Amino acid sequence: MVKIETFAVEQWMDLYEGNAKHNLAETCCASLSLKDVQSLSGEETDIIDFSHKQTYGAIRGSKALRSNIAKLYNSSDSTTPLTSENVLVTNGAIQANFLALYSSVGPGDHVICHYPTYQQLYSVPKSFGAEVSLWKSSEENDWKLDLAELKFLIQPNTKLIIINNPQNPTGAIIERETLQEIVNIAKQHNITIHCDEVYRPLFHSWAQKCQKTRHLS
Repeated sequence: MVKIETFAVEQWMDLYEGNAKHNLAETCCASLSLKDVQSLSGEETDIIDFSHKQTYGAIRGSKALRSNIAKLYNSSDSTTPLTSENVLVTNGAIQANFLALYSSVGPGDHVICHYPTYQQLYSVPKSFGAEVSLWKSSEENDWKLDLAELKFLIQPNTKLIIINNPQNPTGAIIERETLQEIVNIAKQHNITIHCDEVYRPLFHSWAQKCQKTRHLS
């Protein structure tokens, strides 16, 4: 039987977030109304076509959406540019992480996970039977990653290195040079990098230093 650990932050928030006057623990951006979304679009026309038939839609996500997502992860010097065929649309990053981890690791595999981070990223691989080592960073070191520690944690059966950039909950950003070193180390040992970048567009422009891991690999 798969043993799933209690999702501590969600249980805590379920108890308290509805009654908090000032919520300092929220992990999501501010909620938007449909009116807010329409104002962001800059269009005066209605954003909902009430005559449209509500079918299941495209199973993998619409071709237009998948193509636009692929463009976000392509650079001018990409040797193997992504296409819509490389993209699967999910109901949020939690589902995306689950599917990626479910298809990547199992009993006998070893996973290295940057810590502290969102609990799903280390609890889910463990629930699938993988051994998980936490690659810890500290506030005393400005949450910077220790690459020597990463090399020390690697085992012959290491399958994944999991990082979260920008990081939840610290907000720390992994610099481009450090990301490139992680990519180099992973290539040397034939390890896959799983990078959760769900917070990337929220507080940093696409031109800033929060580099997409895809561009370095």
